[in-house]
Amino acid sequence: MLSFPELLKEIRKNAGLTQQKLSEKLDVSKVLIVKLENGTKEPSKKFISTLSKQLDVNPVAILPFVAYDRSIKISNIEKKILKIGNNLQEILIRKKAKRLSTTE
Repeated sequence: MLSFPELLKEIRKNAGLTQQKLSEKLDVSKVLIVKLENGTKEPSKKFISTLSKQLDVNPVAILPFVAYDRSIKISNIEKKILKIGNNLQEILIRKKAKRLSTTE
């Protein structure tokens, strides 16, 4: 499963947007997008809300990926939950990202 920085970058790339264009669509600075994508800044609630509105998803669909940490050992049930998370990420990246390239 992708971390939030990786997920944001994949969504942006799948939408065919540069960091600058994404920042314009979300009404944030390019510097913020860069910091979010390289993991030096955590997304705010407002950013998650804005991104989810642009993707036409509930913020709850994005929030689990903000705290995801690959270094923590997980149980079998958590692995199953991560598989569901992977499926959700695929939807966000492959289908919902296209909304970013079409919204004004």
